[in-house]
Amino acid sequence: MIAVRSTAIRKLLLAFAQLSRRQRRQFLDALNRFMYASPQRQRRCVEQWENAAQAEISHASSDPVPDPDSDSLDQDDHAPERDQDSSP
Repeated sequence: MIAVRSTAIRKLLLAFAQLSRRQRRQFLDALNRFMYASPQRQRRCVEQWENAAQAEISHASSDPVPDPDSDSLDQDDHAPERDQDSSP
């Protein structure tokens, strides 16, 4: 086991572990681009992420709670993940 003393880091790792394979790839790609970006570009990324998060919060508070049986759920986040490298 990898020992992690920081509660914040442990929470991030647990959240990462719950992502689908596709979401993990998307996260790691974004993290990699962020890590190699200039300080100015990093600040712009953080601003964009904060603005997107605030827009999602505002949008969610104005929308009714979706019906879980509805087909309107985001397919990427709720569909079973298929590994493209393995055969069916």
